[in-house]
Order: sequence, then C-alpha cells, then structure tokens
Amino acid sequence: MARRLGAPLTAARPADGAVYADPTAAPAAPPLVPPADEDRPDGPLDTSAAAITAVALLKLAALPGAEDCARRAEAILHRLVCAHLSGTGTATTGTTADPGPARPAGMLLDGCHDAPTATAVQHELIWGDFFLALGLAVLTGDVDPRDV
Repeated sequence: MARRLGAPLTAARPADGAVYADPTAAPAAPPLVPPADEDRPDGPLDTSAAAITAVALLKLAALPGAEDCARRAEAILHRLVCAHLSGTGTATTGTTADPGPARPAGMLLDGCHDAPTATAVQHELIWGDFFLALGLAVLTGDVDPRDV
C-alpha cells in the first residue's frame, strides 16, 4: 500500500469499472489534491485531505522501501503552498482569485468540510492549516514524523 500511495502520477484516475490493458497493472496514483467528492472529479478540491495525506506519506516514508512516499508528500506540499495559500497571488477560492492583502498570508484555502451537504466548501479549515504546518515541519526536519 505504501508503494501505491507514493507512486508517481502516471495518468488520470480511471473510471469506475475500467478495464486495464494489463490486468496486473495497478491503477494510477490519486491526484495531488483530490476532489472533495470522488463522484464529482470536476467539483471542488479538498486541500485539507491533501495535507493529511502528505503527513501520512511522510510517516510511511520512514519504512524500508517506501522512499517514494517522501517524494509524493513533498509534491503534495509544494502544490498546496504554491497554488492554494492566501498571499501567494495564485491561490483561488472557486473561480475568484485570492484577494491577496485582504486576507492574511498563509491561509490554506480550498478545503472542504462536507461536499454532499455543501457545508464549508472551498474554505480555510483549521485541520488543513494544522496538517500543512505539520507536513512542512516534518519536511524541513523540525519535527520527527515518528513523534506525532
């Protein structure tokens, strides 16, 4: 499982019931930032899920043979920091560009609390901020992933 989670992106997510040319081939790795609802892949994203995944991958990376997990975690964290933080000029909330100075810098945007009920969709969520900060602290060596 660790190898699948740490696998590099190779293709788009297969459709339900997809038949693979090679029946022994594993499905493609999930996107760096997953959709809030897997049944709506073109719907809103869930950056908090991505941040949680990155921390889990960093913990798995300590296992023998799971080195790819660290690379994937770093790619997820890079995507979150470069494309979903307020104050970067590139983060978005829906179709509206991040207003920059109107918000404090460093807010992880585009989190989703509950997509089916449309509760807190495309928001900053405290657990997303926490796991992003934890993932960055692990990545920079400030926190040992075995301690959390």
